[in-house]
Amino acid sequence: MELRNHPKMRRCGSPNWPPEWAGTYSNENPLPYGEVGTLKRVEPKSANTLLPTRCHLVMEYRGQEYVTTLYFDDLDFYQEVCKALQAFVGQPISAIGSLDIPETPSLKL
Repeated sequence: MELRNHPKMRRCGSPNWPPEWAGTYSNENPLPYGEVGTLKRVEPKSANTLLPTRCHLVMEYRGQEYVTTLYFDDLDFYQEVCKALQAFVGQPISAIGSLDIPETPSLKL
């Protein structure tokens, strides 16, 4: 199953893909949406009782960097996805959305 359609790519029942990017923008340079740009960094954030399980992504699009945060309900899935994403640094975001992710607990990418 593609990552973009995986049932565990959710937080509180809402899908966390495609990413909603944030960064500098203007009328001439609107915020990008969805599976655009190239992945530059993956920054997993450890889970604790105060903050939800999350992973920050940084991508480059048209010469500018943008960020997003993916939130997860499933801690094990979050850890495996963040590890898998790190192997895609330098790759198009659209290639990440197309990743084949088994519905079983282990990604084995």
